[in-house]
Amino acid sequence: MNGTEINTRENDLFGRVEEWAKVRGIDRNDPSKQMLKVVEEVGEVAAALARGDQEELMDGIGDSIVTLIILAQQSGMDALDCLNAAYNVIAKRKGKVVNGVFVKEEDLQEDDRTLELSVVDKTEKEQINDLIEEVSIDELKEELICKEVEKLKSIRSNHLKCGRAGLKALSEWFDTPADPRLSESDYSEIAYRFTKEVKQYEKN
Repeated sequence: MNGTEINTRENDLFGRVEEWAKVRGIDRNDPSKQMLKVVEEVGEVAAALARGDQEELMDGIGDSIVTLIILAQQSGMDALDCLNAAYNVIAKRKGKVVNGVFVKEEDLQEDDRTLELSVVDKTEKEQINDLIEEVSIDELKEELICKEVEKLKSIRSNHLKCGRAGLKALSEWFDTPADPRLSESDYSEIAYRFTKEVKQYEKN
């Protein structure tokens, strides 16, 4: 900066803070130590927000700005230049507010990838729903098997006196299952249950 700019800055708050630091020799201190002051003051801001203390909040924000101005000074930078550089970036930045916070466009694209992951979660939910449906199908099969066993008992009862004719009817029934929702193993289960029912019936 030229002399005129320096004189102008001495009249603004940033310049006055820098001058205050120079007079006290703080401008030559270790920036890493100053960073601890920045964190300390930012912590005060958080505490004031938590307590809802507006006066302390204003003081904390002011102190945070002062510590950052001095940090820039110690690092051989101009805090106003840093602010201008940041503004020139955010002035062109696109994005939107999400949950009360402005999210830049590139981070929104990252959120889109998170959304894609949520699609995976959706698929997992669908898989869970499929499992639920499978359970329902199992219950349905159980109900169908019970009905078919009753049906077989009825067939057997009607053909009991027919001897071979009755056995033939049962054999044909097993060879030509009527319900496509029942598999071969399901019909084996039906045969087992029916046989068990018959044996119990014959015992009685």
